[in-house]
Amino acid sequence: MGFENSAGLGNRNHYGPRVMGEARKFGARKSINAAGNVEVEWVFDFDDLPGANGTNDDSLEATLPVGCWIESAKVQVLTAIAGTTPTLTIGLVEPDGSTLDADGIDVAIAEAALDAVNEWVDCDGALVQATTGLAAKGQLVASTGGTVTAGRFLVVIEYKEAEADPTGNYVAGGVKGA
Repeated sequence: MGFENSAGLGNRNHYGPRVMGEARKFGARKSINAAGNVEVEWVFDFDDLPGANGTNDDSLEATLPVGCWIESAKVQVLTAIAGTTPTLTIGLVEPDGSTLDADGIDVAIAEAALDAVNEWVDCDGALVQATTGLAAKGQLVASTGGTVTAGRFLVVIEYKEAEADPTGNYVAGGVKGA
């Protein structure tokens, strides 16, 4: 069955039966932390990875706003990865499916970092702590390398709103902190 977001508020309705946790691969805004940064999280399995929906619709997938600064990104292992030299790569795509940076969150995280349940991996891709904000809206995309036969992951991205620069100061045009 399908998801619906008729109000445009980022709340999803699902009709019919669904598997527990099915919608979590689309991501969800988790909270605003003490530093004022937004946290968004995704949960997905090795065989049901988040990807571009290609519809230019950002109403279902959690979307990082244009201009935001990614402060940090991390992956928690919920089920250990298994297979033959398995890896996990995480990046961002635009809502229309155009690649923003397919490995901008982390490139080919190795099996050794993903083989223990509850292990956390700090991501260090080019978009994490970059000196410029995102050039376009971004939705999470993940891919695997090698042969992967098991794995479930939680990805948490913390970002600063577009009005702020990397130091946390609001820039011209913003009204916060004026």
